[in-house]
Amino acid sequence: MEHDDINGEVRVRVTDSGVPPLIDVISLGVVVQALRVEFQDSNQAGGTNVIGVSTIHHRTVFGRWYRLQYKERLESPTWIDVGDAVMATGAPMRLPDSTATNAAMRFYRAVLVE
Repeated sequence: MEHDDINGEVRVRVTDSGVPPLIDVISLGVVVQALRVEFQDSNQAGGTNVIGVSTIHHRTVFGRWYRLQYKERLESPTWIDVGDAVMATGAPMRLPDSTATNAAMRFYRAVLVE
């Protein structure tokens, strides 16, 4: 795990209104991994802005498919797909965003495609 990663635990408690009430508790481990982004300037020859995700995780799962998504405002409920899903090799992977030509700011996530 890299130093920018965050470990946490989420506890979920469920009860019903029966007599006696049924109760169950489960703990879920959560790891949030840093998403590193590199930026290439539009002043390059032939240039458009290209934002590329250099690594979506410090590791990927071989044979699983990942897709890059973005939104321009965190408040927006919808994530927008960037390109096609890419099959992982187990090594860190690169997911470029050539659509960010005029974007002032974007928020990214990489999702596992089931």
